[in-house]
Amino acid sequence: MPRPLVIALHGSEHPGAAALADELVTLVGAELPGVQVSTAWVDARARAFCVDQLPVPELVEGEPVEGPIRTAVPELVEGELVEGPIPSPVPELVEGELVEGPIPTPVPEPVEGELVEGPIPVPVPELVEGEFAEGEPVGGDPVEGPTVVPAFLTAGYHVLEDLPALVDGGVVTGHVGPDLLDAVADRVTEAGGPGDAILLAAAGSKHAEARAEVEAAASELGVRFGVPVRVGYLYGDGASIEAAAAALIADGARDVTVATYFLADGLYTARLQGLPVARLSRPISAHPVLVDAIVQRYAHSVGTTDPLNDPAPLGAHRLGFAGGSAPSQQGCVQPVTAQGAEEFLAGVPAPEPYLLGLHLNGRRVVVAGAGAVASRRIPQLLDAGARLHVVALAASEQIRTWAATGRLTWTPREVTTADLQGAWVVLAATNDADANAQLAQAAEAQRIFCVRADDVDAGTARTPATGRSADLRVGVLSDTPNPRHTAAARTVAVEALDAWASGKEQP
Repeated sequence: MPRPLVIALHGSEHPGAAALADELVTLVGAELPGVQVSTAWVDARARAFCVDQLPVPELVEGEPVEGPIRTAVPELVEGELVEGPIPSPVPELVEGELVEGPIPTPVPEPVEGELVEGPIPVPVPELVEGEFAEGEPVGGDPVEGPTVVPAFLTAGYHVLEDLPALVDGGVVTGHVGPDLLDAVADRVTEAGGPGDAILLAAAGSKHAEARAEVEAAASELGVRFGVPVRVGYLYGDGASIEAAAAALIADGARDVTVATYFLADGLYTARLQGLPVARLSRPISAHPVLVDAIVQRYAHSVGTTDPLNDPAPLGAHRLGFAGGSAPSQQGCVQPVTAQGAEEFLAGVPAPEPYLLGLHLNGRRVVVAGAGAVASRRIPQLLDAGARLHVVALAASEQIRTWAATGRLTWTPREVTTADLQGAWVVLAATNDADANAQLAQAAEAQRIFCVRADDVDAGTARTPATGRSADLRVGVLSDTPNPRHTAAARTVAVEALDAWASGKEQP
């Protein structure tokens, strides 16, 4: 008997998840005639992927054999509304069978749609000649454990932790995500194309490896379509879908396509509808590429790469739309306007800055402006060993002294974009907001980090309030533009560290 195939899905209470499961059983089953194909959901809020163990007697030459029969069946939860076909009850024992231990008793079969109350008995399949629990079979070939194919886009917690722990006696293959990029690209094309940018909307994960897979998919989509691609996550670490959309709009995109990086419609679909984008692609669903990826992984698990008399190796995809269907316009919305973009950006919180310690020793740093602000910032840059070049028509007495003693160079004229040549960091600290903005724009075009003294959120970097406690450096940034608040927090942090180092107080 061929090894059974179980397609492991995340699961959801949304009806789109159940519809996908049923469709995959039909399509994959058609590709693998004679193979028992079923699905199991890993998320316990929907269905449970479980391996129930119940003692079932097996007669071998008249002697009882005890041991678990492992069956993958949906686990019913007390109070759960039963939907779909209900498993058969435990078969009655035939008179004359030798049984040890508790005798399983028949249980009433729940009716579809009935609310099950109290402990739920789990059905046990009747033993067939050739099947075995433990020990030698009565006759025929033993039934092998199932091949479990994780229908997941990334190797997150469910793939790396849950499934290997739950599947005993079977084979868990690699997840299908790495082979599904053709399907994602197809969905973008059928939605109307990439526009001028793509937002790859993914579920998210706490696993860095899983997020790296999504970022790799985004890079490949960018190469294929020739447009910028940003990733947005619905939960977990990384930029949210709203922040990713805001970043694309801030970069000037006005015809954005959301590439939906899900297998089925789910509870997050409504959140995507609120994005200011031109169009939404539909989920991957039962795309031929997904069906093929599942079939090929099953084939490899049973030792053949040719289950369908198809020479395509694992990872080679059948492209195109099932049935040659025309591109769907479902999910398309009106392109975002300039006013709509501004309103959306105003409502999206800015991503948190990444704290970083820069080694500036011997590296060129340009300071535009030479007044009080620049005079306060320069000492720390000098302490870091930076090669400072100050450009301003006039300079404070302190800056003139530093220039006279060779601590820095000062050019007494207005700053130009040519002054950025060779710089690693720029401090825009003039008293002209327009000049600071132009300098920041030119710096960003040259991939030079720029700190704007007049508008910290408009630059590509910001300087923290810093302090020192023994061998520790403290840097504090605030989400609000309040230097006094940040400086006060820095002082509190330094004093706490001083007290901890002196043994007066432990953290």
